[in-house]
Amino acid sequence: MIGNLGNTVLGIWVTAVAVLDPSLFARRAWLLALSGLIAVGAAALAGRQGAMRWSVRASQGAGLALLLLGAGRPFVPSGVFAFWIELWAGILLAVAALWAALYRPPPPRKAEHPQRA
Repeated sequence: MIGNLGNTVLGIWVTAVAVLDPSLFARRAWLLALSGLIAVGAAALAGRQGAMRWSVRASQGAGLALLLLGAGRPFVPSGVFAFWIELWAGILLAVAALWAALYRPPPPRKAEHPQRA
């Protein structure tokens, strides 16, 4: 749960920076790569305790996208392309992690055996 809550905050931060100050990630691509690395690590930590694998994989995918974009940011010529990757990866990271932190599936029911007369 801690990993999911951390990824939720991280996803909100990445989304906010992408919208409010997009030049920050352009100037300091290492922040983007570090965010991606933290997201992948926190998702792996959350995957050890969580019941839903899809949210872990979605968080890891978003973190991997941020990591790759941060590592290759000097080679990305379009700021608009980088903006959309940052925005959607941040949104996906925040929503998937928050869903996994809050949702708990119901426990499996015991199989009912018919009453013998």
